[in-house]
Amino acid sequence: MDKSYYQELRDYAEECRSKEWQLKVWAKQPALVNKSKTELRKYVGQKYDSKQFNLVNDAWDHDHCQFCWASIRDCDCGECIKEAFEYKGRWICPNCFEHLIKNAEDPETYLKSLHKRT
Repeated sequence: MDKSYYQELRDYAEECRSKEWQLKVWAKQPALVNKSKTELRKYVGQKYDSKQFNLVNDAWDHDHCQFCWASIRDCDCGECIKEAFEYKGRWICPNCFEHLIKNAEDPETYLKSLHKRT
């Protein structure tokens, strides 16, 4: 039997609590851009075919919170998050970190409360 979505998030939050997350200002990162410019992949040191992809500095322009999917980027639009918690390329927004990692709240209850506010 498959785990429910929220049970997967509970398990993931528990795993995240054992990691050493650091509060960081988000910055653009290198990306692999295929030569037809229809595909972009975050570059994290993986091997790639230079005949198919160009390595472009600062092409990766955002990440998402691992829980609420908020956009984390260097942007002044007022909706994006510039500073978040990072661990090995994964990001958690400050609100989710406070509720789900620091306070160990239930992801289902917390994330559903976010949707009620909008």
